[in-house]
Amino acid sequence: VLSGGASLGRFCGNALPGELVAMGGFTVVLTSDARVGGSGFDLEFECGPITPTPPTPVPTTPAPPTPVPGAQYLTLRADDGATVSGGFGFLSDGYGSYPADTDKAVTFEGNCELRWTSFDLEASDNCEWDHVVVTSGGASQKYCGGALPPAASFSGSVTVALYSDAMVEGRGFDLEFQCEPVTPAPPTPKPTPAPLTPAPLTPEPVVTPEPVVTPEPVVTPVPVVTPAPSVALTLRRDSGRTVAATAGTISDGWATYPDATRRELTVRGASCAVRFTSLDLEGSDSCEWDNVEVLSGGASLGRFCGNELPGELLTEGGSFTVVLTS
Repeated sequence: VLSGGASLGRFCGNALPGELVAMGGFTVVLTSDARVGGSGFDLEFECGPITPTPPTPVPTTPAPPTPVPGAQYLTLRADDGATVSGGFGFLSDGYGSYPADTDKAVTFEGNCELRWTSFDLEASDNCEWDHVVVTSGGASQKYCGGALPPAASFSGSVTVALYSDAMVEGRGFDLEFQCEPVTPAPPTPKPTPAPLTPAPLTPEPVVTPEPVVTPEPVVTPVPVVTPAPSVALTLRRDSGRTVAATAGTISDGWATYPDATRRELTVRGASCAVRFTSLDLEGSDSCEWDNVEVLSGGASLGRFCGNELPGELLTEGGSFTVVLTS
């Protein structure tokens, strides 16, 4: 049930919701998937006359009154996928109100500090709908709603990404950034050798030459390929890729994964331990509908559905593949 550009609630199952109060009209939306159906719903509504109230001015985030010399002005709308190395400036979503179904990101490199000056996204309990994700060093943090995220400092690189679903949108965000390049440590000076004092020359005895020894062939060592460090991957963005990594995270990458999809991702490395930290797929007796499957060494380690977390899986053969089917 929607009213005034916001959701009054999303309901399923057979528990009756409480009374909802809408101002200026309301919209009822029924959505179903391709599987199980129910007997539907009935509701009563009662509407009274609307007393006009003066409009509430919509707060806007003012741009800096004058351009700051040397500052960079970036937007996710225009600079999606960009990498910023050093400097300072401003980043915003770049829209009056960000659009539905968006997925855009900007990365900063160096020793960076981020300070948020405005923030207005659709609110949800676990930020599973619209949200901003800040990722650095393999760790991620989600933000949504109207509270300003805390200012924070990062070393190496940090990525700011905006994701939105197909329903309610907010006004977006603005932040200031300051990044200093990482200064490499100075090289260690080599010690200065002491001057050599020539020794007096002594006649050398006559030496009988040794037989000529054929040297062994020089074996060129094979370069060792070091896997990439910890990574954060999603089937939505990285499907079809093969990634070398020693540690990381894999998620489906959607707020709610779509119908009739098949996405897969392969990770190369030594023997790996795979642990599920969350699972919420359509349940069935043999997982023949929606499921996620882990393959390794030419065999399936398991096909899973529903919301019960499987135990730890051990891979072999130097790689494993995660497949999502709906």
